Amino acid sequence: INNIFKIKRPYNVNLAAEVAAITTLENSGKLIENINLINNEKENLFSFLKLYKNITPFPSEANFILCKFKNNDSEIIFNNLAKEGIFVRKFSGNDLKNYLRISIGKPEQMKKIKNLIKSYYEKSWNQEKNKQTARYDKHQVIKKGTGIKQVCKSKSGKKLYPKIASLYFVWATMG
Repeated sequence: INNIFKIKRPYNVNLAAEVAAITTLENSGKLIENINLINNEKENLFSFLKLYKNITPFPSEANFILCKFKNNDSEIIFNNLAKEGIFVRKFSGNDLKNYLRISIGKPEQMKKIKNLIKSYYEKSWNQEKNKQTARYDKHQVIKKGTGIKQVCKSKSGKKLYPKIASLYFVWATMG
């Protein structure tokens, strides 16, 4: 028996897997086409993820992209994707707690993932913008002559005209 184990392959491959491998190799044109499709989708996803400051995608030679998320975004993104029937790899260990591994799929699948991520960050951005603009007590539009002029009032009640108001908004969002 020990002599048989010396010539045995390190792992077993069943007949179905052997047939699939042989068929794939016989149709190498289709295989190359699929590899190119996967690589293009991976490049597109990587470029898309790099657009978001809260996501750090890591370059990959595999059929997935590992992404680090800031805050608790990985948990929220994971749950949003799962609600839509899209499952990505979430890690529970402390070292990879805020990471997700996104496997590359068909173009329509990747489009759905991108749309869900985009939607989440647009909602988050709008909520943050609303919090920052809520610092104004009132927002009025005053007709003056033939034109319309916007006047904002700060919390102190001071009127802020357009140029000053925009500077105040920049200051308020920074502070």
